[in-house]
Amino acid sequence: MSPPIPVDTYLISGFVPWKHLRSATHPPSLFDTLKALPNFNYKHLDMDVSEEKKCIQGLESNEYENWIHTQSIRTKAWADILCHLMEIDPIELTAIVFDSPDKL
Repeated sequence: MSPPIPVDTYLISGFVPWKHLRSATHPPSLFDTLKALPNFNYKHLDMDVSEEKKCIQGLESNEYENWIHTQSIRTKAWADILCHLMEIDPIELTAIVFDSPDKL
């Protein structure tokens, strides 16, 4: 999904580091709209590959709580975007994929 296909809707590629979110967002103006939202940190959408490897390689029991907390923050950030877009520009079909449940 990165770069996103230029279609007549909103697309945000989820499996990218936060530094690449601008180029992974369609329409391009959507990224600036999201950055301007109050109480929203677009860096929480981040897919940090080095952090994701930890889950696959196995976490120590003392790391579980922090891992779950990080995934919860990320999932909430994606849900906040979805809710915002549904409020400002409702469309007939909306979809989102939460990857946190698979990792947890």
